[in-house]
Amino acid sequence: MIDFDFHIHSAPYSGCATQPVKEAVGKAYCSHITTIALCDHNSIGGLKEARYECERRGITFVNGVELSALINGVSASIDGNVIHILGYRIAEDEALFTSLKKRFDSEYQQQIAEKTEYLRELGYKIRGEATNERELRMQLWQGGYFDDEKAAKAFLQSNEMKKIFPPKKIPVCEAIDMIHDLGGLAVLAHPNTAENHVHLCKTDTNSIIDYLVAHGLDGLEAFHPSTVSEVGTVENLLVQAQRYGLKVTLGSDRHHCDDRYGQNYFSMEDKLQKYEYDFDSIKNFFID
Repeated sequence: MIDFDFHIHSAPYSGCATQPVKEAVGKAYCSHITTIALCDHNSIGGLKEARYECERRGITFVNGVELSALINGVSASIDGNVIHILGYRIAEDEALFTSLKKRFDSEYQQQIAEKTEYLRELGYKIRGEATNERELRMQLWQGGYFDDEKAAKAFLQSNEMKKIFPPKKIPVCEAIDMIHDLGGLAVLAHPNTAENHVHLCKTDTNSIIDYLVAHGLDGLEAFHPSTVSEVGTVENLLVQAQRYGLKVTLGSDRHHCDDRYGQNYFSMEDKLQKYEYDFDSIKNFFID
């Protein structure tokens, strides 16, 4: 049984999560998880509460964060995508993360305004001033320009739109440096998937790993719901980890406290059983 989880999210610090910190830790405790890392998106706001809740229950806690980072300079099929870098054992520099949030919130709002104007120039009728991309895609869908919200989202996130409006994210090399400056370890999250569930083939995944290793990458999240669900992906990631001397991590990427997985804490628990891997070595490295 796996008794640790190095990839948990909480609300409101990860906008896509619904579980408050206390519930997230409580769920782990009730599932006999003894070690966790909270890795909220571009935020360390929940770390103090999570540590307190873990100490209350006798759970070992590891500081974490998940940074959204723009990758360029690799290949045409990869450049312009946003990938996620996990930072472990980082110092809690609240001023740094507050500054980072202000920087990208401002740039994001400016880009939404520019994107709104661009869509109007193309002939789309956008009402008012949108504050985020979801508002834009809802208007595109509800205005009858696309069959559903998914199609509108695909349009706004197409390569053509990305070329005009590059994602407002920290460059990936800067993200790795930032984690190292905070005394942490930089790990590539779900290496076969970029942001917005963009699937990466084996060749692209390996190219990204090659690129990131040259810029100081410390590890790979080889065991993740997306990697264990794809034939050959975990095996490839373990080969790459051994090749470069990278640490290997495992995480549920849990965002919610529901029981959609039945009695299993991990959605991938059944699939993990086929791997002959010393999982305790992952836990022991991060808590030593």
